[in-house]
Amino acid sequence: MVKKISRVPFEQLSPESTGVIGLYSQPISYVDLEEEVELETWDCTGNVVKPWQSRQQALDRGIKSWSNPITGPIYIKGADPGDTLLVEILEIKLSDNGFTSISQGVTPLNLYIEQSKTRFCEVIGSHIHFINEKGHDIIIDSEPFIGTIGVSPSSEAVSTITPGNHGGNMDCIDIHEGSLLMLPVSRPGALFSLGDVHAVQGDGEISGTA
Repeated sequence: MVKKISRVPFEQLSPESTGVIGLYSQPISYVDLEEEVELETWDCTGNVVKPWQSRQQALDRGIKSWSNPITGPIYIKGADPGDTLLVEILEIKLSDNGFTSISQGVTPLNLYIEQSKTRFCEVIGSHIHFINEKGHDIIIDSEPFIGTIGVSPSSEAVSTITPGNHGGNMDCIDIHEGSLLMLPVSRPGALFSLGDVHAVQGDGEISGTA
């Protein structure tokens, strides 16, 4: 039997519940070792960026936008400090649409960016349909992976946009279906979380996002 864990409702999102991976977070669920779990996540902005609304437009309207909200933490019964948690990624299901953006001030390409831009795309089956500025439909094979995944660090809360020994925002394209990820357990129950799932990405985020 698969245990389903839903994302935190948007109106309950807060920096305390989604902005950090840390030992002070209260578990949203308890699972057993070797239990199969299905998690639902938000996108990296908390689902506020839409084809009709950029992130800045959402902020201008007073709508909150979070950076890398995660689903968790999940307390894994039997996972103790000193253990290694082995996480197997069985399947990643994508939504029907996505976006990519490039922003001034957060990328090595700053000299070439005159203004921030956001582009939207459709996810149809295993393909991404990206419409460029000339109206051409560029079709890209999807290669989904988990951008942010990890456990609680040993002694402090760490931002979900930061990678480290605990995992976190690694944006590693190898964390895909069929992968096995080993994470060091530093706190009782491991306090496992994930989010920031990508439909496709190259190595790195030279646009400042993905």
